[in-house]
Amino acid sequence: MEILIITVSMLGGLALFLYGMSVMSDTLSQMTGGSLDRVIGKITQNRYIGFVAGALLTDESGAGIPEEKRAEYIRNLYKDKYMELLK
Repeated sequence: MEILIITVSMLGGLALFLYGMSVMSDTLSQMTGGSLDRVIGKITQNRYIGFVAGALLTDESGAGIPEEKRAEYIRNLYKDKYMELLK
């Protein structure tokens, strides 16, 4: 019985996650008027260019930074944006 509860909970969590991703995708498409879809489509037509673009875009998250310096890196990266929000 415990396995059934765990399985149903996992499937429910997965369904909720996928629903949230679908809603977010639809909302982003509506907000950008489909231009984001076209840009991503053009960039990812070539798998190598798509790989490089993905690596460059996600590197800003600090993935290549050692863990002990990651928080400081991210704080400095977004410091100006936070200061503008606080004004």
